[in-house]
Amino acid sequence: KLVGIVALVTIASCGADNIGLFVPYFVSLNFSQLIVTLIVFVILIFVLIYTAQRLADIKDIGEIVEKFNRWI
Repeated sequence: KLVGIVALVTIASCGADNIGLFVPYFVSLNFSQLIVTLIVFVILIFVLIYTAQRLADIKDIGEIVEKFNRWI
């Protein structure tokens, strides 16, 4: 459930600069290239989230994140 929530926030938080960068890129792709790009994007989001979760599970790193979570 957490992975899905973080992925949703990641996708929803695209700022104007990201939109300005990605829209011209996506428009230049054909349908199959677009599908591959989106699949790779989703896979890499899950890899990023999984890696962050594993790092947070390390005791010392988790304590630092908990201590400074307001500013992260």
